[in-house]
Amino acid sequence: GINLNFVTKTDITNVIAQQEILQRYYRRCFCAAIVTAILLTLGLSILLTNPLKRMAKASDQIANGCYHERLQVKSRDELGELANSFNCMTAAVEKAISDLSEEAEKKEDFVANFAHELKTPLTSIIGYADRIYQKDMTKDQAKQAAWYIWNEGMRLEALSLKLMDLTNLN
Repeated sequence: GINLNFVTKTDITNVIAQQEILQRYYRRCFCAAIVTAILLTLGLSILLTNPLKRMAKASDQIANGCYHERLQVKSRDELGELANSFNCMTAAVEKAISDLSEEAEKKEDFVANFAHELKTPLTSIIGYADRIYQKDMTKDQAKQAAWYIWNEGMRLEALSLKLMDLTNLN
């Protein structure tokens, strides 16, 4: 056996230089992809959280008594459905508050009218009782004053029965 060795020499400095250029290019592409991904994530985050922030702000305003607050519905996705539901809820709350206010006003008017209706017979009773107590009267005058007291007392009793009937109706 004869051993023959074949030795070749090739200059690979160009290949190494090309490899370094490609590595720098890939690093730049990787960095650009990372920056783009971060910007897209940030943009999507803002796009999704802004409607929720507006809804939270509107909720705060409603909690502070501003019941006419509504959200603008700009999309038909889940956030748009949530905004529609929020607006429906707000309208229902506004109507309920309005109804309660009207009911309270009616009750206040009723109490004021009822107090006035009570005051009239009480004034008569007090006046006739005072007259009997402080003045000398004939038997007929005392009898007439007692009749007014009895009559106004019956009127008060009728008012109290009407009030009880109204209370039972509620």
